Amino acid sequence: MKQLKLIGFVIFLFFLTESLTLPTKLQDVDDASITQKFIEKNIGYITIIAFSQYVQEASFEEVEILVKIMTKYGEQCLDEVTIPDCPRLTNDILLERTCAVKGLPQKYNFSHCCSMVDFERERCFFHNKKSDIGFLPPLPTLDLEEKCLTYKNNRESFLNNYIYEVSRRNPFVFAPTLLTVAAHFEEMAKTCCEEQDKANCFRTKAESVIQYLKALSSYQKNVCGALMKFGLQVLKSINLAILSQKFPKIEFKELTSLLEDISSKYEACCEGDAVQCIRGRSKVMSHICSKQDAISSKIKECCEEKIPKRGECIVYSNKDDRPKDLSLREAKFTENENVCEQRDADQDTFMAEFLYEYSRRHPELSTSELLRIARVYKDLLEECCKTENPPDCYGNAEYKFNETTQRSLKIVQRECEHFQNLGKDGLKYHYLIKLTRIAPQLSTEELTFLGQEKAAALTTCCTLSEEFACVDNLVDLVLGELCGINENRSINPAVDHCCKTDFAFRRPCFEGLDADKTYVPPSTSQGLFTFHTDLCQAHKEELQRKKDRFLVDLVKLKPEFRDEELQSLLTDFSNVVETCCKAEGPETCFNEETQELDDRQSRQQLKKVGTLAFNTSSWVMWAQKSDRLEFLPTVKFISFLVFFSYIKCQTLQRSLLDAAMQYIKSQNYLEENLKDITSIMVAQFLQKSTYKEVQTIVKELVDLAEKCKTLKRHESPSECSHHLMTTFLEHICNDQGMADKHMFSDCCNINNTERHKCFLLHKKDDADYSDIFQIPNPEQICEMVKEHQVSMKERYIYETSRKHPFLFGPTVLTMSACYETAIQSCCQEENKTECFQIKLELIRKYTREISLRHHHLCEIGIKFNHKLAKAVELVLLTKKQPKANFSEIAKLTMVIKNLHQTCCEGNTVACVVGRSQLMNYTCSKQAVLSSKITPCCELPMPFQGECIINSENDDKPDLSSLPLSRFTEDQFVCEQFTDKQDEFLQEFLYEYSRRHPELAVPVILRVGTVYQNLLGKCCILENPLECYSHGEEMFQRVVRESHERVKNHCDLREKLGDSNFQDRLIVLYTKKAPQLSAQELIMFTKNMAAAATKCCPLSDEQQFVCIEDSAKLILGALCRRHEAEPINVGVGRCCDDSYAFRKPCFDDLQVDGTYISPPLSCDQVISLKGDLCKAQEAEFQTEKQK
Repeated sequence: MKQLKLIGFVIFLFFLTESLTLPTKLQDVDDASITQKFIEKNIGYITIIAFSQYVQEASFEEVEILVKIMTKYGEQCLDEVTIPDCPRLTNDILLERTCAVKGLPQKYNFSHCCSMVDFERERCFFHNKKSDIGFLPPLPTLDLEEKCLTYKNNRESFLNNYIYEVSRRNPFVFAPTLLTVAAHFEEMAKTCCEEQDKANCFRTKAESVIQYLKALSSYQKNVCGALMKFGLQVLKSINLAILSQKFPKIEFKELTSLLEDISSKYEACCEGDAVQCIRGRSKVMSHICSKQDAISSKIKECCEEKIPKRGECIVYSNKDDRPKDLSLREAKFTENENVCEQRDADQDTFMAEFLYEYSRRHPELSTSELLRIARVYKDLLEECCKTENPPDCYGNAEYKFNETTQRSLKIVQRECEHFQNLGKDGLKYHYLIKLTRIAPQLSTEELTFLGQEKAAALTTCCTLSEEFACVDNLVDLVLGELCGINENRSINPAVDHCCKTDFAFRRPCFEGLDADKTYVPPSTSQGLFTFHTDLCQAHKEELQRKKDRFLVDLVKLKPEFRDEELQSLLTDFSNVVETCCKAEGPETCFNEETQELDDRQSRQQLKKVGTLAFNTSSWVMWAQKSDRLEFLPTVKFISFLVFFSYIKCQTLQRSLLDAAMQYIKSQNYLEENLKDITSIMVAQFLQKSTYKEVQTIVKELVDLAEKCKTLKRHESPSECSHHLMTTFLEHICNDQGMADKHMFSDCCNINNTERHKCFLLHKKDDADYSDIFQIPNPEQICEMVKEHQVSMKERYIYETSRKHPFLFGPTVLTMSACYETAIQSCCQEENKTECFQIKLELIRKYTREISLRHHHLCEIGIKFNHKLAKAVELVLLTKKQPKANFSEIAKLTMVIKNLHQTCCEGNTVACVVGRSQLMNYTCSKQAVLSSKITPCCELPMPFQGECIINSENDDKPDLSSLPLSRFTEDQFVCEQFTDKQDEFLQEFLYEYSRRHPELAVPVILRVGTVYQNLLGKCCILENPLECYSHGEEMFQRVVRESHERVKNHCDLREKLGDSNFQDRLIVLYTKKAPQLSAQELIMFTKNMAAAATKCCPLSDEQQFVCIEDSAKLILGALCRRHEAEPINVGVGRCCDDSYAFRKPCFDDLQVDGTYISPPLSCDQVISLKGDLCKAQEAEFQTEKQK
């Protein structure tokens, strides 16, 4: 390890305001030779680092096997350089040898990486790295005397083990840094093992090594995270800002030359290529020293040192003095009339020069603040250069810059005030609570680490003169830790948005975050309030760590508790430990006191029942800020979200209009139907209850529901409706007989949020309940209606709601009005039976169709991520309203997605209120949304909705001036994709959908998925434009292949005929999913065949959309069946992997190879009975299919 004592050989980072990373072009042959010799002599240590970081679970013995293999490889190449493997990259050889170790890939689950080669394999191993190391055992602890003896007796093995343990726990730290840390450790071991007071020596010296490692680790994670998530351009900007501050006299041309090298060398270090990282980084200092006169006056003495020590000296040198002739402002960027022309000539170089000039003039600002100002300037020019007088516009740029800095400064000042007011411990607790609320999905260890680091940053910086830059830089590192390196890391939607949207504005984004609304806390305390006597033996530091973890777990359990309540329980924890550790029987004391503590938090929870905010949907925030959408005050009701039915039925339209006329005088539809709205909610949850039982419960709830219609303007209707839901579920659980009858006992034993979810899981779609549409005695019914002995509307609501528990409340209300009107109309007819059959059958079919669609939409929201739910809504809206602009569509998409969530949760009151306000807004904006809905908006509630459902898509606008080619031919596509990926992909879907209304939603989503994958692949290449310019061809291929599948499907039906076609489908799907029962397979294929019968005779364009649309609903039902009771791996893969490609996946699904057929004889399978001779045709067909 002799070479490793040469500290600084590979240090390339200036930390905090002194931080810098400088790879370079190097022509110094001697330096390159020294580097190569260093690598050759230390190939064993380098192998340990690389392998331990790639396969963190591997044992030390397994690592040693790889070391021997790689050492032998190195020796062979030294002896004979012509060996074929020698010219290859060492990392490639390492991964190849790793994959070749028998049983290792399977043992540690990286076989999939071994099936790849070169860059793909390296990237796969990189993605296997885990930042949360909770799965690793605690670090082994040895007595210091034993440790020193081991070091003296077997120094090589001792150091190997140290590097192994540190590397696997720091998988993203660069190899040069770990080698330097190891050198520090050996120096520490040598010194301290000779000391009498070894413990004090190790403790003192280890602290500086640990801090050194933590500092570099944080910086490297942050910068690599920027590279992985935002690409090379952001990395260049970071380095440009740092270098310009460190070396303010360097010329821009020299700086850009240096930057190209720096950025190009980063990828190897970030992805774990230890050898290339060492080789590339070791060249940097020589480059700097060869140009020191042009770079800095502070590094002359450093450059006189030998190479290994030279690096550390340069790292810790002071910032160079600002050139005396450097003006305070660079007027060329704000006072020059030709700014726009210069920018347009070469935007990247222009913006880089601006950042360089601004950074060298502002050494007092943080790196992030400089990037924020550069972004503000870029956006300002985007706006100004479109105006008639750009100089007037960008002339106030300095004001904008100062405004940006002041906003950032206020954040820092507020944080430092927290430090002054709360003290060190109070500050830490404050951030433990805040961070856990924001990102409760992170592990307890991660959250305690992040909280401690945030508090440490403020404790370190808030007393310094350079407070602003220090705080901003350090806190940015903490956020880098939180966001992680992997671009595919996902925590929750809000955090992911801040981590991935804009690197420069990440910190302000996090400042605006509140508690995560998607988080569902655990249903039980999971031992949180169970303490034992081990707390009495814990050292002060360990006890403090346990206290921190307790607080984090407490916030995870009770995210709704106020800070004061959490702090109070934390104080109680400390008091319990102090009291019980002094007691005669600590264990007994802990048992008694912790029970009291658990009871105390439960009492605090009970105080909140009925007052909790409605946090299951972000609709509340939207509704409370409804002035932003210019809502009219009148409450209207509409089933807006089911625009997209393919049912076009004039008879149904007439029924709607007839019903509408009955309600034309109704001014307060919501108020008048509050009882019916509550009935829907009750019947959908209590499907087994009788009509009378439902009405009894409704009567008890309706008083509470009444309050929801008399709210003042500033009050939230959703909070009231949430209280209604909570009370309803509580009512069920308090009635043991009812809970048992509906098998809800398991739900009643858990907390409110989980309880609600549990109740939803018990809903059974299209259950076998009585059919209200069957009228056995029309004359008798009409007589009863005439004498007001029965409310057919109430009865319809009851039966429909329990039969279709996922049908949105507004639609149930709309169809109940149609049903009531149909009854009244038919009772006036001479042939009542025929009238009932025609009108009620239409309503039945329509209701079933919409119910399937609603259940399908709910499945998307639950099963897949929020991005897919938004994408589905966006495509649907754009197809319906192609003239609406993107911002309007995007805004409505978000609102609709959130409303869907509310409706899917069965909160009918919130669903109705939300829908009514949304439709009010839609009709107020009809001029910019659609020309086809004007007649619908003149109808009263609740009939606007169904009218809009059946309205046509608006006419396709002239889009010739906005070619879609900007997504495949623009050179800045990758910049847009990297900068704001979600928004960019949404805009692509919007533009593609409005140009292709003839395509079904799943097909457009397939195109969107292909485009996203294409950019993900192309934007990491040197020439991405050449790669993604083939996009249009790929889109056409996706559409063509989808068309061909539908055509082949319809051709087969035409060839075989309807009956034989279903038989063929039965054979195909029995092979694909033999685990399904015969009845299930017959029903599934019957639906598939019925869809073909309906769709295939249509024109090619309509046929295509119709089949795709039907298939998504049928396959959605099959996937829900799989979710309830798994069918097989193949079906699971098709259901779970990709919503867009679900149909192609099922089309291509082969015979299930895992299926073992039952041992049945022919007699058991073919059992013909005489009663088949008397069977009806349909019955006979079913038996044949079985």
